[in-house]
Amino acid sequence: QLTNETIISCLPPFIQIAAIKALDQKYDAKYSKFHEIIKNRRDLIYNGLKSIRGIEVAKPNSSFYIFPKVNKKYKDINEFTNILLNKHKIAVCPGEIFGQNCNLNFRMCYASVNNHDLVRTINIIEKMLK
Repeated sequence: QLTNETIISCLPPFIQIAAIKALDQKYDAKYSKFHEIIKNRRDLIYNGLKSIRGIEVAKPNSSFYIFPKVNKKYKDINEFTNILLNKHKIAVCPGEIFGQNCNLNFRMCYASVNNHDLVRTINIIEKMLK
């Protein structure tokens, strides 16, 4: 029988049971392939962006986002991201929404992008910065 305290201040028992089941799963066996794919994509996009003159980028340690900085040609990140979106159909997020010190950065997600499209994106950004 559930009490008011359980409903208001605790996770419901069915969620606790589900969490126990999830923690008992063989996580590494199920998700190691996914981790390898994401790691390869991260390395591909990082190395590609790092090689472009006019881009500063740090290698992400986790997640599936990268946050490069455009340090030449485009002084307005919105102009850069709008060209990527409208001309090349590449959606990225302008960095200025993450704070005033990020007004030359943009955020890219590489979780669901195949390697071919990542290379294409790198090539387009490189051409835009020439």
